[in-house]
Amino acid sequence: MIDSKVVPLFKKAAAEDESPTMTGPAKCLACEHEWQTVAPVGTCQLECPSCESTRATFKHPCGVPVGELVRECNCGSRIFYVTPNGVHCWLCATTQEF
Repeated sequence: MIDSKVVPLFKKAAAEDESPTMTGPAKCLACEHEWQTVAPVGTCQLECPSCESTRATFKHPCGVPVGELVRECNCGSRIFYVTPNGVHCWLCATTQEF
């Protein structure tokens, strides 16, 4: 039990203590900067520490089962926006045709 006279210097929020995180190499799709990062599980976009754009992502995304077909744009990106007007590459904005 903590003595009521002891004041913790650093106290994290309960939600922060219990939140799972991912760690690994990241790459900015805008400026090509690479670094190691930590982010909450489920994070898709990262802020680049070099150019401050939010067009960065983990280099090795997780979640796709081994052997499953993965769509890749001609520019090399595997990240897409799905809109009512079609599927568009996040990096070069090319509309994808399947």
